[in-house]
Amino acid sequence: VDVNEFPLAGFNSDEDLLSIFPNPTKDISNIRFIVPENNFVKINLYDILGNQIMNLVDLVYKPGIYDVKLETEYIITGTYYLKYQVGDKTITKLVVISK
Repeated sequence: VDVNEFPLAGFNSDEDLLSIFPNPTKDISNIRFIVPENNFVKINLYDILGNQIMNLVDLVYKPGIYDVKLETEYIITGTYYLKYQVGDKTITKLVVISK
């Protein structure tokens, strides 16, 4: 059976491919992302000016649901953008860090 033949159930839009919790965060957030098919995945954190602050993921993944930690201990309070790229899809979500 080829897992690529069966979409992941319960996910209806591209926005469902990425979630961040807790958000706002003080120290650590969990980033959950879904990879619908074998693909290269990139997740980066950017400041409000568009400067890359952190690279969280830069690998090829098999289909599935994955979690990575965003540790914000050395990041100053503010609003940031988390950019998730998988295949030809790009999703950007706000992350608020409050200390």
